Amino acid sequence: LEAMDLVISGEGNLVVTDIDYNTDLTRIKVTGSIEVSGEATASELLALDLVNANKIDASDLIKSTGTASDLKNLLDDQQTIQTASNISLLVSGAEASLSDLNFVAANTSGFVNAIVHSKVTGSVDDGYYVLSTENGQSGDKIQLSSSVEVEINDDASTEVAASKLAAIGASTTGDVTVINALSITGSVDDHIAALDTIDSKVIASTSDVTITTAVETDYLSKLMKINDATSGDITLSNSGASTALQGSASDLQSGLSGILSHSGSVTISEASTSDGGKDYLAQLKAINSSTSGIITLTGNAAATDLNGSADDLQAALSGISSHTAGVALTSASTSDSGVDYLAQLKSINASTSGLITLSGSA
Repeated sequence: LEAMDLVISGEGNLVVTDIDYNTDLTRIKVTGSIEVSGEATASELLALDLVNANKIDASDLIKSTGTASDLKNLLDDQQTIQTASNISLLVSGAEASLSDLNFVAANTSGFVNAIVHSKVTGSVDDGYYVLSTENGQSGDKIQLSSSVEVEINDDASTEVAASKLAAIGASTTGDVTVINALSITGSVDDHIAALDTIDSKVIASTSDVTITTAVETDYLSKLMKINDATSGDITLSNSGASTALQGSASDLQSGLSGILSHSGSVTISEASTSDGGKDYLAQLKAINSSTSGIITLTGNAAATDLNGSADDLQAALSGISSHTAGVALTSASTSDSGVDYLAQLKSINASTSGLITLSGSA
C-alpha cells in the first residue's frame, strides 16, 4: 500500500484515512477489521473489499468518487462495506446509466455531483427520477449538466406517460431521444409539451400515441402538431375521441391522418378547390374514414364541386347531408349487375342537393 495513513491497534485492526494507492492488492490478504475515513474512490474501496474477509467500516467516509457503476456497487451491499447514509458522491465518466444514477441518488441523502456527464441512458422512469424529481443545483439531491444528452431505451411498446417525457425534456437543453417505438399516453397538452414544445421536446418519431383528454380550444392544431411529430399510430379515447373538431378540409385531413377513433362531430368550413374537386374529394374521404361523428359542411366546403368515381364519392359523402354543389361521377361500380352502383347513386344523392352529372362508365 502506498500513500496510506495506517494505524494498527488491538488485534490487528486497520484504520485507513484518505486512501490513495496503486499497488497490486491481489497479493495482500487482510483478516482484521478495517475502518476508513476521509475520502476515497469507489474503485479503491471495492478493491480493498476483495482482499478483506471482514466488513469494512466506511461510515466516517465523507466523500467518494467514481463511475456511477462503481458508486452503485459501493452502496449496494452495506453488509460488506458500510457507508454513511449522507455520504457525498462525485460521479466520474462522460456517460452513465440512469439506473445506476437513480440507485446512487436513492441510497444517500448527501449531494450527488454528476455534472461531468455529457450523456445519460436509461428508462423513462429512471430519467424522470434523476432529471426531474431529484435534479437540482448544489445543495439539492443530484446535479447533472444543464445540457446533458438523454437517450431513452425502454423496450418497444412500453407504455409511458407523456408528462414524464415532457419533464425530462424540460430538464435539459440537450437532445432527448427515444430509441424504440414506445406507447405514449396522456392529455393532448401533455403530448404537445413532450413532442412539440421547444423547451421540453423529446424526439420520439416512431412512437404510438394515445390521447386521453382533449381541449376545446386549438384541439385540431394540436392534433396536427402531434401527427407531424410521429409516424406511429395515434389513438383517441375519452374526451380525446369525443371532442368536436372544426376547420378546413386540409387541416382536418392532416390532424386526423392515421386516426380511426374520433367520434365527435366534425365541421368542415373550407374546401380545397384545386384539381377540379378531386383533391377535396380525397380530403373528404380521408376525414370520413377517421371519424364516426356527424360531418357538416359549411361555407365553400358545402358549395365546392366534387369529381370522382362512384366508390370514392360514396365514401367521401357517407353520412353527410349538407353538400350543395355539383357532383360529377366519372366511373361506376360494375359488380353485382349494377346493384352496387345503384346503392352508391342512392347514397350520393342523399348527401347532396347539387346537380349530379354522369360521364364515362358512370
